[in-house]
Amino acid sequence: MTTPMNVGILLFDNMTMVDAYGPLQVLAFMPQMRTFTFAHRAAPVLSDCGARLTPDYDFASCPALDILVVPGGGAVLPQMRDDEAQQALRRLAASARYVTSNSCGATRASRSWSNAWSSTVRASAAASPPASISR
Repeated sequence: MTTPMNVGILLFDNMTMVDAYGPLQVLAFMPQMRTFTFAHRAAPVLSDCGARLTPDYDFASCPALDILVVPGGGAVLPQMRDDEAQQALRRLAASARYVTSNSCGATRASRSWSNAWSSTVRASAAASPPASISR
């Protein structure tokens, strides 16, 4: 049996819950994936609908990732401006085989972070609903 791939899904305040928990729901059922969440701190974060989301790890304790999932939501700008979040995501992306994002917010975030990650990320993908793409 091969070692499962570590799939880390970022959680942050005011994020859209389904952007993180949709991928988690699917990937958690795959035996070749070890899926978990992480955030700035191990304390719960509030989603954009007010649900409390409790991460499995904080930035410092998050294991090395094979796949990094960056969800979207209405509050990606604070994440983009947070130096500690930027450093943690760069560190985690450096060892990841894939960096993925979904939703318009994560797409904007991945574009902003892509310059910092471009030398270390070997593959990335982003998907957005057509109506949410900025013109």
